[in-house]
Amino acid sequence: MSFSAYFSNKPGGDSVFSVEAPKIKFGRGSLGEVGDDAKALGMSRVAVYTDPRVAQQ
Repeated sequence: MSFSAYFSNKPGGDSVFSVEAPKIKFGRGSLGEVGDDAKALGMSRVAVYTDPRVAQQ
């Protein structure tokens, strides 16, 4: 299984990889902005990280 051009899972190889995130947007209302931000940067596949506590806020 391959996750991207930068990481290829191979038998006996590492199953962990790192992602550098130089700019992080957070706070109330940020989810309403990140779609436009990603589109402006030409992104078509993005990841959103959250947890149960964030969902309660």
